[in-house]
Amino acid sequence: SPPLGREEDASWHADVAQALGGAYLGCKKYPEAKSAFGEALPLAAKTLLAKRDGASEQLAHDVVEGVHVAHEQTDDRKGLEGYIKGLQTLLISLKRVAGEAPAPVPVLTDADSGLPPDRIVTADVRARLLERVALICVATGRERDMDLVKKVY
Repeated sequence: SPPLGREEDASWHADVAQALGGAYLGCKKYPEAKSAFGEALPLAAKTLLAKRDGASEQLAHDVVEGVHVAHEQTDDRKGLEGYIKGLQTLLISLKRVAGEAPAPVPVLTDADSGLPPDRIVTADVRARLLERVALICVATGRERDMDLVKKVY
């Protein structure tokens, strides 16, 4: 049960579900990992929209990465289909946070831009997040999921 005052905190619940998913992955308990990441995905999208910060984007990336790894380890392309709606919700949240349609963000170096270091890290996390979403959609092999990839790129 969550600490007092965190009962409705999507961020706390997403962090816990993501951490559980990672622990289950480490123990090779793939069904439990998939379930935990499935719980974390909509919460991460909600957190991203509420907090609009680099830590929220990192959390979203970690959840999506976990989904990808858990299904890759079990060669479960069919199971990935169950995450597409959550990925769509995540992209909608990311679009609102970014203020534009999600698009690939180039990895920047300090020499390439005048952006402060925390903005560079955020751009890198966002690029990796979008790449992972695209990989999951491609891995399902379904044409309608490829349409979601087109929205990313």
